[in-house]
Amino acid sequence: MIDLDESLVIGRQPSVSRVQGGVMPRLVQVASPGGDISRSHVEVRLEGWHVMLCDLKATNGTVLIREGQPPRRLAQNEMAIVLDGDIAELGDDVSLRFEEIL
Repeated sequence: MIDLDESLVIGRQPSVSRVQGGVMPRLVQVASPGGDISRSHVEVRLEGWHVMLCDLKATNGTVLIREGQPPRRLAQNEMAIVLDGDIAELGDDVSLRFEEIL
């Protein structure tokens, strides 16, 4: 569980070279034995009262799963508002579950 009190870049070897803006995000490394997850795969950030998920041109993409809707693959560099209960699948059985978003 990670509290979202700052922007995050998540990937198998995350770096900030592909992130816009002046605030340094926290880098979160995840295992990707199959190589499905890009080095810098997604960014999660707060924008005002919204939590945003941004695909960072991930090679194998990011799938957003929302209850009651079909899974949706984000386009490269696409940004989506995340709602409570949403799940982002990155690959290699790694997913992000967003909880307690008010």
